[in-house]
Amino acid sequence: MDVPSLKDVIDWYPLTATPNTQVTEILQLMRQPKMPSPLTHSVFPIATDVGPSVAKNCIAIVTPTRQLVGLLTERELVRAMVAGELHPDATAGEVMERAPLTLKLGERATLLTALDLFQQYPIQYLPVVDEQGNLRGMLSLSYVFQQIDPRSLYQQLEQLQQPIAEQQRHHQLENLVRKRTTQLHQANRALKTLSECNQVLVRATAESELLHDICQVILETGGYRLAWIGFATPPLETFAGEMKDLGDYFSIDDSTGEESDAIAIALQTGKPCAIRYNTPSTYEYGAVLSLPLKDYYASNASAAPCFGTLNIYATPLDAFDSAEVQLLSKLAADLAYGIKALRTRIERETTQQELDRIFELSLDWLFVSDFNGYFQRINPAVSKTLGYRTEQLLEVPWLEFVHKSDRANTQAELQKLCQGQSTVYFENRFCAADGSYRWMAWTAVPVIAQRAIYGVARDVTERKWAQDALLKSQQKLTLHVQQTPLAVIEWNLQGEVTEWNPAAEEIFGYSKAEVLGHCAVNFLVPKELRPTLQHLLSCLLSGKTIEEGISLEDFELEVADSTKIKVAHENLTKDGRLIICEWYNTPLVDRKGQIIGVASLALDITERKQAEQALQLANEALELRVVERTAELMQTLEQLQAEIQERQRLEVELRASLSKEKELNELKSRFVSMVSHDFRTPLTTIQSSAELLEHYGPQWSEEKKRIHLHRMQTSVHRMTQLLEDILTIGRAEAGKLEFQPKPLDLRQFAVQLVEEMQLLSSAHTLVFRSCGQYERAIADEKLLHHIFSNLLSNAIKYSVVGSLIEFELVCPDSPEGEVVFCVRDRGIGIPPEDIPMLFTAFHRCSNANHIAGTGLGLTIVKKCVDLHGGTISLDSQLGIGTVFTVTLPLEPPKPLD
Repeated sequence: MDVPSLKDVIDWYPLTATPNTQVTEILQLMRQPKMPSPLTHSVFPIATDVGPSVAKNCIAIVTPTRQLVGLLTERELVRAMVAGELHPDATAGEVMERAPLTLKLGERATLLTALDLFQQYPIQYLPVVDEQGNLRGMLSLSYVFQQIDPRSLYQQLEQLQQPIAEQQRHHQLENLVRKRTTQLHQANRALKTLSECNQVLVRATAESELLHDICQVILETGGYRLAWIGFATPPLETFAGEMKDLGDYFSIDDSTGEESDAIAIALQTGKPCAIRYNTPSTYEYGAVLSLPLKDYYASNASAAPCFGTLNIYATPLDAFDSAEVQLLSKLAADLAYGIKALRTRIERETTQQELDRIFELSLDWLFVSDFNGYFQRINPAVSKTLGYRTEQLLEVPWLEFVHKSDRANTQAELQKLCQGQSTVYFENRFCAADGSYRWMAWTAVPVIAQRAIYGVARDVTERKWAQDALLKSQQKLTLHVQQTPLAVIEWNLQGEVTEWNPAAEEIFGYSKAEVLGHCAVNFLVPKELRPTLQHLLSCLLSGKTIEEGISLEDFELEVADSTKIKVAHENLTKDGRLIICEWYNTPLVDRKGQIIGVASLALDITERKQAEQALQLANEALELRVVERTAELMQTLEQLQAEIQERQRLEVELRASLSKEKELNELKSRFVSMVSHDFRTPLTTIQSSAELLEHYGPQWSEEKKRIHLHRMQTSVHRMTQLLEDILTIGRAEAGKLEFQPKPLDLRQFAVQLVEEMQLLSSAHTLVFRSCGQYERAIADEKLLHHIFSNLLSNAIKYSVVGSLIEFELVCPDSPEGEVVFCVRDRGIGIPPEDIPMLFTAFHRCSNANHIAGTGLGLTIVKKCVDLHGGTISLDSQLGIGTVFTVTLPLEPPKPLD
């Protein structure tokens, strides 16, 4: 029985969809228990004889012309879900299996062909297409087995067995050739990579640059997928999969192996480790090789510790065979050696740079000299110390710069160095450029093989000077100690004398030999004072404070601090005399600050004490005389002060009298001048008018006669007003100006005054304003008339013709308040320098000399305002006008008796 043809046994026509069909729509169709008929516009109808259970397992993705472009199975949907591609708007074209395995209809296409494809590939469904790629149907493995008869299948297999065997041998040869070709290709790229990497190792100057360039060469020249280098200590990690030890390296052929496994094995074992995956990994590489980095050229390379790995990733699943691993291991060995060498070189260069920096920055001399005495190298400190340029110091032997007195010793020391002996410490002097000499203490070490001397020198000039100064100071101190009139005594911790100068011998009578090593307190101090002196001495030696309760009646004690004590007390001499000495005691300390004794200075003050006692007696007698004399002087001083005060009083009275007399003389002069002027003018007017009337009266008309008579009346009025002002000033100065306050309607008084003044001056406009409730006050109407008639008269006199003059009355709203009068004009104003003297009698402003006046009006105003207990003030601007403000109480104060 023949195997049926493919055209006769196509299983079914599957559910189809276009690439633009949404996956959610397809999922809804798969979940339905029965297939809809017809389907949506984007899904083609299916045959009516196809069951829904078969159709829902696989969906064919076709074009509108039914050309197959992909398959969508449950496996693809699950993969898309895991990969995160099943978003709400996902289409079938995004998640389908593209270019699926298909079977074309033809004469050679049989069920056996389909069965062979099912066995070779892990597929569940096999689309059947025609020559144009249009979908004709779908086959499943179970259906194929149902359609094939076993007997016909056996016969068919026997017929095909021989060609298949030949085909298998052919395939084996092809696979062998392909494998050898692949091996050669892998070895070739490994060799090229090794060669390029060696060139990178030669050129490398920095480790980061080396690692980057090595990885770049592995990728570009070797064609590997990825390469990176890591440095770490061997981790204690487990790894999955079956590991094979192939001698030179380990291999893991398991899809569960991870790249961390290869790194861990390489670090732990020190051998390369390769992992080959059954399928490409997520990052599309099929094999990983980790090569340990260690010292491959060491004597015991296998035991050398690993300090990192070189990790290479390849795309082919069969990459990294034995030959390729060996070549790449050589690359790793060269890389490890290059890294170590580069680190060593960088470390050496860094060390050299640090040494050079120390050489340049050192404050001490650092130099290299040859055996001939020439500097080969010096640091800047040499030039800075001596003041010569470096070139000058290198041109001549350095012995030329040594002090002449030190050259012989320096030459001998140089000979020792040339013979291989080191100089531990040597001092000599070098001549500086400014003519001074610097002391140098130096240490040097010879290197015979290099015929060089390495030395370090320090400038100890200041120390030498300090030593010299200290020596001189010690000599001076010794001289002072020997020649000072003060007794210099030093005591140790046991209170024994360790120093006794000649002055101490002279004061106390004991020689130095007699007191050294003895406790001098026992024979220098009276017996009753010894306990106290022993306590003071112990306090100094221990650094403690002086305890309270110690009897110090026979001592004059001054304690500056715990280290300085000044004390005066009685002492005994060798011949038994009792003297008084003043002691200055200070603890002696060593370099560590520990107290080692006490230094005392003693001064014989016996004569001074005797002189002080005599002086005290004389002072007491003198003080008594001073007290008596002081009492006499105080009595005399009191009499003198009384006379002085009386003379000062008389002088003040005399000056006041002279000032008053001078003021009266000035007033008299101004009064005479004013009267002679202001009386002469109206009298002249009266005389001239009277003479004219006498001679021409019968000839004149009555109108002309009245004019002259009016002139005579006006002159008489002016003279009368002037006399009234003078009499008023006189009464005011004498204190006889009458003040008769009575109830007065202020508003009515002001209105009458304005009307009166308006009649006298028709060339100006007077305006009166008033406000407030309390218009009645207790005031002297006559004096108020003096005040405001003078102010309004002055406003009219000193204002331009036709200008406005304002008179304002502001009454209070309560009986305890004050009334305010304001007179405002638009006149010539008052100069600021005249304001202080404005209320002085006969004073005229500097800008009013061309206007007639007596200078008495404002003086009278001020006197009248004062009698009312009020105040007057003004505000004036030149060329703008003046405002006088008078403030009066509603009831004036009572006059004093």
